This record gives sequence, C-alpha cells and structure tokens, in this order.
Amino acid sequence: MGRWLAALCGGGIIGVAVAVAVALLYPDMRGTNRLYAGIFLGVLAWGLTVCGCVLPRLRKQLFAIHGWVGLVCGGMLFVLCFSGTLALLKDILSYREARSAQGPLVQVREVDRVLAHAQAMGWLTLDGNTPYSIVLPTTLTRYVAVREASAHRDKPDDEVWLDSSGLRRLEPDRGVLARLPTELHRHLLLEFPGRILVSLFGFALLALVVGGIVLHPRHGRMLWRIRWRQGLRVLLGDLHRWLGLWLLPMWLLIALTGVLSGLGALGTVTLARFVHEGGVRQTMQELMPAPPSAIREGDSLLAPGSAVRGGLDAVLRRHERDYPGSRPQLLDVRPETGGDAVVTVAGVRAGLLSTAVFERDHYRLSDALPLRHDSVSGRGFWLQAFAAIQPLHFARYGGGAVTLLYALAGLSASVLVASGLFLWLRRRQAQGADVLRFQAWLVGSCGGLVTGWSTLLLASSLPAAISIGPQMQTWVFWSCWICWLLLALLRPGWCAYYGLYRQSVWTGSCLVLAGWSDMAWLWGRPWTSSMPSWCVDLVLLVLGAWLVWLGVLRTRSTVAQPRGICI
Repeated sequence: MGRWLAALCGGGIIGVAVAVAVALLYPDMRGTNRLYAGIFLGVLAWGLTVCGCVLPRLRKQLFAIHGWVGLVCGGMLFVLCFSGTLALLKDILSYREARSAQGPLVQVREVDRVLAHAQAMGWLTLDGNTPYSIVLPTTLTRYVAVREASAHRDKPDDEVWLDSSGLRRLEPDRGVLARLPTELHRHLLLEFPGRILVSLFGFALLALVVGGIVLHPRHGRMLWRIRWRQGLRVLLGDLHRWLGLWLLPMWLLIALTGVLSGLGALGTVTLARFVHEGGVRQTMQELMPAPPSAIREGDSLLAPGSAVRGGLDAVLRRHERDYPGSRPQLLDVRPETGGDAVVTVAGVRAGLLSTAVFERDHYRLSDALPLRHDSVSGRGFWLQAFAAIQPLHFARYGGGAVTLLYALAGLSASVLVASGLFLWLRRRQAQGADVLRFQAWLVGSCGGLVTGWSTLLLASSLPAAISIGPQMQTWVFWSCWICWLLLALLRPGWCAYYGLYRQSVWTGSCLVLAGWSDMAWLWGRPWTSSMPSWCVDLVLLVLGAWLVWLGVLRTRSTVAQPRGICI
C-alpha cells in the first residue's frame, strides 16, 4: 500500500511537471491548444507513472488496489453513478416535471411574431436597449423561454415561458427532480472545488475497472455465465464479473471523460498564466471570444424608426442555409448604439462533438449579415478534444438511443459498485470480521440516496391541489436521506439486517404511486404531446412493482434466519 501511495504522489508531481512543460514548449502559437495539450499529456504521464510502479507483481498489486479502492471509494462512487444516471435523463425528467409545458412538438420559425404577440399581451417588456436571450424548443423542451440578460439569475419570475406557437404564456414548473441530482453529480453541491473532487473519483473508477479486468477469470465459460438459481452471493458475483467485462468500453469512456472534465477546468485556471500574459482572463477571451460589433467601418447607422429588413427569423433562415444540419439552441440579442443589434446563434452541429458554449455564429439583426463564426473546428486537436469531453460524458450525441445506452450503463455501474461492496462484506464476514456497522452505513448512504430520490419523485408527481414547491421538495429529499444515515448510526443492527428490504418496499411504493399520479393527470390529454411521460410512467410502474415484490419476499425469507449479513 505504501508503494501504491508513493506512485500516486510521484505520478501527480510528474504529471504537473509535464503539463507545465508542454504548456510552455508545445510548438503551437495558439495558447489554448498548448494549454489543453499540457492537461491531456499531464494526465497521461500520471497514468503511465502509476502503471509503471504497479507492473512488478501486477496481479498481487492490482488485487490489493481493487479491494481497497473499492472499499474506500465505493460509497461515493455509488452516489456519483446513480446521480449521473439521473443527470443523463435530465431532459426527460424535466419534461415530465414541467406539466404546463407539455404540448405538441412545433418547430418555431416565426420568432419575431412570437415576441411581438408576447409584448402586445404585456408578457414581455423589451425596450430595444436591454440584452435578452431566447431558448428555442427541443424534442423534450417544448416551449420558448425569454430572459433579459440584466435579470438576476436566481429570480425565476424574470424568465417568461411561451408555448411554441407564442399564443399562450406558460407557468414555469421549477422543481428539483432533475436539477438536484445533476448538481450532485457535477460538483456535489460544492461548486468548483466539488467539481475537482468528483473528477478525482474518476481515477478510482479507472483503477477499479482496469484492476477488475486483469483479475477476471480466464475461463471461457465465465465470459457468458450468470447463475440465477444458486444464491444471491453467486448471482451478484457473476453479475459483477459480467458487467465489468462486457461494459468495459463504456466504463473507460465515462471514467476518463469524468477525470478530464474536472481536471480540464482546474488546468485551465492553473496553466493559463504559462500560455497567456493576461492569465485566466485572456485565456477565456481566446476560448470564448466576445461578440463582434454590428457596426463595421463604412456602415451607416440606422435612423430612428427606420424599417429593419432582417429580424430574428431572417437570422435563423440565414443560419440554416449557411450550416445545414445544425440545431440552434439559444439566441442571444445584444443591442448596440444606433438602433442595430448583434444576434448570436448558439447550438450544435451534426458530426462535431462540441457544445453550444463553443459553437456560436454572430449576425447583424438589421440585415442578417454574418459577422463572425466561432467554433472549435480548425483550432487545434487538443482544444477539439477538450470540447468533446462534455458531449462524450453526458451522451450529447447520437440521439435518444445513445442516451438510453448511457443511462443503462450508469445504472449498471451502480449495480457493479454495490455488488462489489457486497462481495467484500461477505468475504470479511467469512474471515470472522465484524462488518455490521460498515454494512449499516452503506445501506444508509447508498440506499438512503435511492430512497430519498424516489420520495422526491413522488413529491413532484402530486396533483396540483396538494403539490409542494421546490424548496419543500428539496427538504423532502435531504430529510429522507439524512434519516437513513441517522438510522445507520443509531440502530446499525436493524439497518444492516432489515434496512435494505425496507428501502426496497418504500422505493417501489413511491415509484408506483408517482407513476399512477402522473398517469391520472395525463388521462384524456393528446397522446402526441404526452407520449414521453406515458413511457416513463409505465417504466416506473413495472420497476416499482418489482422492488415491492422483492422487498416483501426477501423480508419474509430472512425473518427466521440468524443475525448476520443479509444484503
């Protein structure tokens, strides 16, 4: 273990040295490309250093690493994997939660008419001097959201939701069903330090996956076999090996992009001074340049009250003609002196792994004249690799099928971690060790998270007459999780012996009730606008019924058994 810790620390020092050296000496005039070359090569140097220290007596070293890393980091990895699964499903959860915005999918082609009608009805007050942004509808976000740029980010009333036709104002449904687990996965509610901490657990997942593959049995029949009727221990052992082997590419991709996501942000802040004299400010300006001016040399200012030949509709048509296959997500309008404005169209393009943060096109509002095209394409390999991290980690490519595959992989990762902890507990109990309190703590922390989120799901699915607000929903989630943690501390015996089955029954009941409540609300509404919610509710009913049946069955089968581990 001492050699392993020395390898981690030494590898970290070598990685930092390589990152700084590459940022200074890499033969590229583009500062951001040198910066991200240093980050990627520094992480690679760290990994190679650790592997070089582990290679002697490889299997014995990896066996110890696999066990201890899983023991120390298993609980947090379960939290991150489960919350990551919910973060992948953020769009469908937000769609289900925003009941007032569930309508037919209509592509908005007349943004000017929508805004004019909203202003005529008094819903918007755009005076022509205040910057504002417009979020365009997507497959699961079937509304137009308008927000003034000067509005405070934490004031929900400053954002106006309109249906796709622009004829009806919607009441924003601002629950926490999707937002809370997404923030938990991204930064553990600790903002930037939490983001770095989360990325470090990606190293733990990489170590577990690589160690598990090396330690996997070499027998051919073990590649496929899952023994369903030989007891829970045998079943979980087979599932642990099967999932770790056949989903190996997904584990490596998710773990590596998770590592680079947090360390990329940290490296941007720490290495910026080595590539730019202006430090972080200059780096961010090169990474995401400010919009250009709408007034070019030789152009005349618009006279007050003069007719505008362009408009947002003309800008969107020009953008669609210039970049076929692109998907605009956001319009940012910045008025300038003289009556004109700059319109920034942010979105994603087919075949390019990037995000709307980097892919932006700027137009002049008066005549839809292109002003500048911002993209990571053609700006260096390392910058493009950095821009691809978020789409690869959160399945922002390939459509719904890829998102579903990622969600199943995330859920399987939770099962992988839980089964590994179970096998360790069984082995330690067979050696005569007292694992009661540790088992109770795992049930309270991991199972308590699942129970808390299922309770939150039920709270967000209540009828309008008894619905609760976002603050109360947040309180419900944390209260449920904290109660299970307190039970694990105060009554470890009961929590370890019966806790998991009680959680299974409670979670299943919440899922069933949430599904029935939402289906009752959907009854009689058009299928075309509510089909995604119907699919989610059916999955909740089936999964909830299975969890209730499993919890009741296992509780009855363990009543007469002697005390011990019974996960």
